[in-house]
Parts: sequence; C-alpha cells; structure tokens
Amino acid sequence: MGQITGLAAALAQKMDASTIFTLDSLDDVDGADAAALNYVLVKSATGWRPSSASAALGLHQHAMSDIVGLMTALGNDPNLAATLASEFENIETQWNDYVEGLIPSNNSGTPLLYVDISPGRCRFGGKYVVSGSILTKRLNTAWSAGNNGGFLDAGNIAATKTYHIWTLRNIATPATIDFIASLQNAHGAVTVPAGWEILPNSRIGSILTNGSAQIPAFKQYLNQLKFVANIAEFTISSAFSNAAYNPLGTPDGISVDAFFHMQSTAQANVSAVVDMDTEARSPTSGYGDLYVAGAPGGSTSIRVSTTIRLTSAGLCWVYTNFPSGNGTGTVTILCLGWDDYTVPRRKV
Repeated sequence: MGQITGLAAALAQKMDASTIFTLDSLDDVDGADAAALNYVLVKSATGWRPSSASAALGLHQHAMSDIVGLMTALGNDPNLAATLASEFENIETQWNDYVEGLIPSNNSGTPLLYVDISPGRCRFGGKYVVSGSILTKRLNTAWSAGNNGGFLDAGNIAATKTYHIWTLRNIATPATIDFIASLQNAHGAVTVPAGWEILPNSRIGSILTNGSAQIPAFKQYLNQLKFVANIAEFTISSAFSNAAYNPLGTPDGISVDAFFHMQSTAQANVSAVVDMDTEARSPTSGYGDLYVAGAPGGSTSIRVSTTIRLTSAGLCWVYTNFPSGNGTGTVTILCLGWDDYTVPRRKV
C-alpha cells in the first residue's frame, strides 16, 4: 500500500461500513424525516419536500371509465347522478303521507276566533314542508299569509259550521308553509290564494263553530279532540229513529270516531232503549255500538260513554224508545269530541 501514492491517506478517510443514510442526507431533500405517516415526496423548485397525496394532486376529477370495473358495477350509466336523483324523487313520491305535530288549539289571547297550529312537519303528495314555530290564524278574517294572518278561504265566519284545515305551500319558495280553513271537505274544492298551492289530501284537522259563530274550547291530543264543555246533542222523551243523524258536536262531511255519552232515566214500569251505530240496523238486535235497554222496574238512571264511527258524510244512526209502562223516561246524548282517525298523524 505504501508503494501506491496517496492510498493510505484515502483509506484513512473511509467511513464505517455500518453508517446509515436518511433521505434528508441528500442535498435536495428536506423535511422527509419529520414527515407525517403516508406523506410522499414532491419535487418543487427548491428540491424534494414531503406532502400529503391530496395536497400534491390538488382538486381534480376522473371519468368513471378511468376506474377499472366501476362502469360495470353501475350498470354502464354515464349519467348516474341524474339517474339517482330521478330514482330518489320517485321513491319520495311513493312514501306515505304523514303529519307530525301541526296540532290545532284555541289561541290563548283570542280563543273564540283565533286558532294556533303547533310546530311540525308533513308530507302530502310527495311534497314535504316544515313549520318551525306556532302559526296563529284568525278564523274571522279572509286568508292572508303568515303568523296572525287570516284563515278563511271564502266568505265570512258562520255559526254552527265545520271548518277543515288544509296545508298550503308557497310556489315561489316551497319551504314556506301556511294553512287555510274551508267549509270544503275536499282539497280540490278549496279556494286557494294566488301564489300558493294546496297539498293534496292535506287536511290536518277540523274545528267547529257554535251558534254564536265562535270556536268552542277544546283540547287536542294527537288526533283526539276533546271539548272542554261537552256539546248537547238532544234530550228526548219519546220514540225517535234517524238513520242519517248529523251530530252537532262532530265535523260535517268526514268520517271520525265520535265520542258520545248517553244518560237515560226512566220511572217505575218504564223501560228505556237507546241504540246507536254507524248505519241503521234492527233496533231489537242489540248489536249497535251503543245499545242500552233498561228493564222496567224501579226508577233507574243509566250513564254510558262509547265511540261511534261516523259515515264518510259524518252521519250515524240513532234510535230511542220507551216501550212499556205508563210513566215517563228521558234520554240525553252528549258529544265529548272525536278521534280524527283519517289524518295520518304520527305518534311522536
């Protein structure tokens, strides 16, 4: 080795064989040692620097055909987004109508004329709307939009009428909801204000007026409406039969499950028979939804509460008789309220 000029000096400068280099040991790489997991080196004007893959690539798009097998998996539909949007719309229109909340009540400040409708949401005919706050509507005023607006679709408030409450949606701003009260029991017959649409079959409830054209006090729990003071249907002391009785305390033109209370009294030797049902049947069968036959004897008093389903026209059959004895008897029928079972309100 000594015969070779400079060899000994060169070997003296040799590094150890176990020496380890990192990427940062390279002159044009910086920061690789401290880079986060899954980072890559990206060449820049100042050398190689660590970067996330997404930052290195930036925002970009790929055609579905660039991804192996994707077109086959998606049925070779190049317009998948439009197809999915159409499918979702079709599915949405097939969902059942429903109501959550949107329960009517007497307004606390003007309970005889104004109605409050609680917050809630509904879907009718595939159209979805939300009410985020109480809406107060004035039954004694022609319809106008918004809270404290008028309620009537046509005419003036009238005595002993049924006002059905329908759902409106603004055409220009479909997220805007409102309600309208009408004597009409079908949405197609309601007078709809310009710029609004009535959602199909969107009745959320019904209210009555009394003989003074005022709203009786009521409480509503989901679809069950209960009067604060029961409404007297009639008191009778003679035979009576009506196969199309229109109760004073239930809505006109729709079927509900009406809550009735019967009180019958009879003197000695007089029997009192009361029969009520959806439709007429033989009064001697005893198969009515409400059937009471007090046997003659001492003076008797009977009280019974029951539910009668009214016809689609809002009618029922009522029969009373006092078939034996020489004394007298009376039958009193009261309406306590109703269950508005055709409104698709969810129990939440």
